[in-house]
Parts: sequence; C-alpha cells; structure tokens
Amino acid sequence: MILTPPYRGLIEGHELIESVPLKLYFASIYGRDEPNAEWTNSNIDREKFIISLEKMILGFGRVGIPHIVIALPHVGRVYRWGDPKEEYQTNVVELGKFNTLKIDDGIVPRQPEEPMACPIELLILAKEAEFRSSSQNKHRYIYTFVQSGEEILVENPNFD
Repeated sequence: MILTPPYRGLIEGHELIESVPLKLYFASIYGRDEPNAEWTNSNIDREKFIISLEKMILGFGRVGIPHIVIALPHVGRVYRWGDPKEEYQTNVVELGKFNTLKIDDGIVPRQPEEPMACPIELLILAKEAEFRSSSQNKHRYIYTFVQSGEEILVENPNFD
C-alpha cells in the first residue's frame, strides 16, 4: 500500500478567457513531497501559460461552449459542458489532460483506469455544477467562480 500524507488542495486563483469562454482555475496540492505541485514553487509564467492555453482550446472548434480548466503546476485537466447540438448541456465532458510545463505539447486523452480527478479538482467541478444549475444564462455562469483560498483537506487519505 502506498502511504500518502495528508492532502491539502487549495485554489490559488482563477481567470476568465472570454474568447472560448473558459474558466481557468490555478490550484495547488500541499503536504506532499512534490514541490512541483505548489504554484508558490513554480516558475511557470502565468501570462504565457494563459496565451498558450487559449490558443490550444480555441483549436478544438467548440467556441461558445463553456470550458473549465484546472491547472496544477504539474498537470492540468480540460473539461467542457455538453454541446447542445449533439449532447446534453448538463453533462461535463472531460477532454483530457496536459503537462502544465509543456502546454504547447497539447492535450492527451485520459487512459482507462487513470485517475479522473484529485480532491481539489472534484471540489471545483462540484461547485461548477452548482453554478451551472443555478445560473439563468451562460453570461451569469461564466462570471461565477469558486473563490481563491477555498480548500479541501483529506487528513487520512489511507483510510487507516
């Protein structure tokens, strides 16, 4: 069994990329022996990262469908709401993941049996579903974010 120290996921910030529209969350994981999981230890230029991310997402051809990106310094995941032309608009579609340090390499689809999301990602997605269900229109939805500083703590990730 892999013994995992307590997990603390924290939302470090968020941005709106209106051209897509895309809700971008910057999140960190603290308490692990992985300094690359914390934005405070990262040397990633956020402005360059946002430009590359926007370019990548616009290349998908789903402009107008709200997207959600959760970026940790070591990995990012891309989700979007269903396309009303062919899917239920209330479903979240996972498009894949990317290496935050090498965002220009593009998105890799999630493989079978690969984790779908960590606790901070699940927290953000759950709150995004609440925002989506309570918003009267897309404009109101895309301007509503989970607040920076919100966190999730898993004190006993091993269930021991």
